Amino acid sequence: MTIATTLEDQTLLAALDGRLDTSSSPELLEALKDQSAGVETLVLDFEQIDYISSAGIRAVLILHKQMAAQGGALILRHLNSSVMSVLKMTKLDTVFAIEK
Repeated sequence: MTIATTLEDQTLLAALDGRLDTSSSPELLEALKDQSAGVETLVLDFEQIDYISSAGIRAVLILHKQMAAQGGALILRHLNSSVMSVLKMTKLDTVFAIEK
């Protein structure tokens, strides 16, 4: 998976490309750990993500908790139907802020 980040004002945009699974989840957390410190909003752009595993969901939950702990917000953007169906099955579509 590749992660391209852009910081604008107090918003960090992370464009993800590939699969968010067991092998890429630690990479995502490591890449965003320092960059997301102090920002108000972290946006994960899922436009190029076609698969998310339970490990990927766990990584997104960790980022959600980290952002909440620092008074910020996590937004998931451009989810495809398969990723969205996984979030709906787990009822996490009610936990995360989701943008089209």
